[in-house]
Amino acid sequence: LGDGAMAKVSGDGTLGVEEMWEAFSRSPGVDHALVSPEWFSNHYRWVVWKLAAMEVCFPRILGGRCLTPDWLMLQMKYRYDREIDLAQRPALRKICEGDDVPSRTMVLCVSHIDYDLLQGPSHQAQVSFGNDSKVASSPDLPCVVLTDGWYSLPGILDSVLKHAVRRGVVCVGTKVVTSGAELVGGSGPTHPLEAPPTLALKLSANSTRRVRWFARLGYHRSPLPIRVPLGSLLPTGGLVGNTEALVCRVYPLVFMERVVGGGVVFRNGRAEEGAESLYQARRQREMEKVYQRVQREMEDEVAREEGGASRRRSRRLIAQQAKRQVTSRDPEEMYDAFMSAADPQQFQESLSPGQLHILEGHRQALTHQRQAELQRRVAQAITEAEDTLTMPREVVPLLKLRVVAPDLPGGSDPLGCILCVWRPSEDVRETLKEGRAFRVFNVVTSPGHTQLPCRLQLTATKSTRYLEVTFGTEGIYVPRSCASICGLSSYQLPYGEFDTVGMVTSVVSSSPPGKESSDGKILSKKMDTVHLTDASRSILVIHVWGGLEAHGLQSVVVPGAVVGVFNLTYRGTNEHHHPVAYAGDLSLFTLHPQEHLKAPWEELNKALQVNRNDMLQTLQSNIVVEY
Repeated sequence: LGDGAMAKVSGDGTLGVEEMWEAFSRSPGVDHALVSPEWFSNHYRWVVWKLAAMEVCFPRILGGRCLTPDWLMLQMKYRYDREIDLAQRPALRKICEGDDVPSRTMVLCVSHIDYDLLQGPSHQAQVSFGNDSKVASSPDLPCVVLTDGWYSLPGILDSVLKHAVRRGVVCVGTKVVTSGAELVGGSGPTHPLEAPPTLALKLSANSTRRVRWFARLGYHRSPLPIRVPLGSLLPTGGLVGNTEALVCRVYPLVFMERVVGGGVVFRNGRAEEGAESLYQARRQREMEKVYQRVQREMEDEVAREEGGASRRRSRRLIAQQAKRQVTSRDPEEMYDAFMSAADPQQFQESLSPGQLHILEGHRQALTHQRQAELQRRVAQAITEAEDTLTMPREVVPLLKLRVVAPDLPGGSDPLGCILCVWRPSEDVRETLKEGRAFRVFNVVTSPGHTQLPCRLQLTATKSTRYLEVTFGTEGIYVPRSCASICGLSSYQLPYGEFDTVGMVTSVVSSSPPGKESSDGKILSKKMDTVHLTDASRSILVIHVWGGLEAHGLQSVVVPGAVVGVFNLTYRGTNEHHHPVAYAGDLSLFTLHPQEHLKAPWEELNKALQVNRNDMLQTLQSNIVVEY
């Protein structure tokens, strides 16, 4: 055979793995102490699979020329030279042995599919794949085997990838490029041939794509995660290693507070300031009560100690003072004499200047000592009474941005995606500006929310990074502008949102019909309806769910005030043909708008200077008649 190996044919005239192992272990240049039959059998399997696939795919050119004993032996000797002699380990071996991370970009091949596990019992998990809606299995069990051509590992697929396997999009022999994979089920570094059966690679659909048949297996030449178009991301596809996004809208910071019982409350900046002020005032009152209680206890203790000492020493000290002046320079003795003296003033006059200095120093030291003891006892009392005191607040800032794909024509992705950045740093807030395009690394997808319409939601992680890129955004990015109330229903509003200015005509509070809970109670939430008008006396109806007070707007949105409003969601028109909008935590009401609302706000203020009160009364009367 190739490279000087000699093989002995079996009795039935064939060469199998045993015969080839005997020939390989005795061939020149091979140290059989460095390899095992298990190592040989593993590589023999993948070499035979590769050579047979080459003959099947190209029978006219390679038929009968690849899967031969001579060529097979040369392939095995090549692997021995690379892995044993040169110590060049393949991707999966380096990952299993803990010398590399599984999140690196690599090309793997599907060598086996367990359809029994793929179609096994599952809970009804709704999965979106393109325009289809299917039910996929959810248990995290390996249902495929992935190989880099040298070693193999079981693969755990998410619901989207499982659906792709059932559709036949991914089958045995399919090569995929993946990044951001996880190695699960292991207890430590191990050789792939000695790995426990629970060790597996976990793949996510948003970081996995099919590649051509001739793609080289193993590590990809680019160190970056594979770039996936934003428009192809799926809500249930998991981690996104690399995508490009154009920032269209940056919303004000909101704050999430975890409350007792496990619930959460979201507040805008103004409401958070009010909540923090109330918390600090309540906490201060509780701390003052604890401080006063501990202080009274210490004062009582000091009074009892000094009273007892005075009674014990009074007769002796009085006799000493009657006979002679105190001549001692011991600070404790002088202090005891001072506290036990019938006339402290006269006692001080009998002391020399040096003695007075010593006495005063001792009194100050005692004061500092008692103050430190008071602080220690207060801290201890607060720790002991932690269950009865108001718990510290758990507040996390959240920055939300609306992003779209920068390489899609305008209108093809009308809502885009919402990018959520928890605890954004100042650098991140300064970087992520409207109109800029970025390459975003390591974000996680989830379904979008109806409160803020979007196709899906992206959530930044601790490893998320942003790299600014340059794109031609003409026709894709729509800058903010002031929407006139009178022509609102005829505007083409980007992303279903708009900014406007107007005078507050009236504020109506109501509680809309709520839903019935499981225990029969009616769940309702307060709603304030704000009516805005412009110079043409057109009316805009704004529903503020939760009420103005919950958003800290009770002192801003008052009748007669001219306000600028950002990030209103358009909701059509009502029965009176007035446009209706929704204001939530991301909406911003201000009495001094800047940027694109400054000039319209000044013009409206100027137009309303003459007949503001008459106009306000007339519109309020009309609203009362309508509602």
